[in-house]
Amino acid sequence: MMKKIIKVSLSILVIASVLTLTPQLILAYPGFLFKEEFSHRNFTILSNEKVSTGIKEALDAISTKLLMTGFYDETDNVKIVLCSKGSLATFLDKISLGPVGVGFHHFSGNIYLFPERIDRFRKENLKAKGEEKGLLEHSYQAFEFDKILTHEILHKLHSDSLGIWEFKQKMPPPHWKAEGFAEYYTFCFEKEKSKDYDFRDRITLYMRYKDKFPLFYYKSQLLYEFLTEHRHMDFVDIMDDEVTEQGTYDELIQWYNQKN
Repeated sequence: MMKKIIKVSLSILVIASVLTLTPQLILAYPGFLFKEEFSHRNFTILSNEKVSTGIKEALDAISTKLLMTGFYDETDNVKIVLCSKGSLATFLDKISLGPVGVGFHHFSGNIYLFPERIDRFRKENLKAKGEEKGLLEHSYQAFEFDKILTHEILHKLHSDSLGIWEFKQKMPPPHWKAEGFAEYYTFCFEKEKSKDYDFRDRITLYMRYKDKFPLFYYKSQLLYEFLTEHRHMDFVDIMDDEVTEQGTYDELIQWYNQKN
C-alpha cells in the first residue's frame, strides 16, 4: 500500500513538474514557433512575419542609448521575439502567466513584443487632447515601438544587474522600482535634450490626473527620477529594501511643495 502511495505521489510530482516547466522551456527556446530569424549586432530577432531591414537603424539607436546607461554589455546577446498574430500572442500570454500587454521580459532574458497591440494602443492614445497629451510624453504610454523595446530590454538589464535568482525571488523587485528603472532610462537622455522639459511640471500633471487615469508607469518614473537626480542615489541605493514606494512618494511631494 505504501509503495502504491509513493508511486502515485511521484507520478503526480512528475506531471506537475512537466506542466510547470514546459511553458517556461517554450518561452526560453521559442525558435520552433517562428519562421523568421534576423540578426544584427548582438540582437537576434524571431518573428512570424518578415522583419523589415529598417529595424537595423532602430537597433543601432537603441544600442547607443543603452550604452549610456552603464548597465549594458553590447557583447551580450539579446533575443527579441516579435509576435504579430493573435492566436500565438494569446498562447504566449497564457503560458507566461502574466497580464495581457504589449510585451514582457522572460526570465531567460528573451524579450517578447506584440507589434499589433503596440500599434493599436498607440493609435488609441493619440486621441488624447489638450494637456492630457503631456501624460504620453517621455512615457511608455505613447506606445512607440522603439521605446517599448528599449523598456523591455532594460528589464533584462535590471535582472542581469541583480542576478536572475534575486530578481525572480522578489517577483520582480517592487513593481514601482522595476518599472521606474525601465521608464527612467528609456527616456532620461531624451528629456535632457528637451528645452521644454520640467520635472515639477510633470509632477503637477500627475497630481492633476492621478485619480482620473491609471498612471502607475508615470508615477514610477517620477519616483525613480527623483531618487536619481534629486536625492542623488545610485542603483544599489534605490534597490535597498528600506527604500519604499510610499516613503519615496512622501519625500517627492514634500520636495515639490517646498519648491512651489
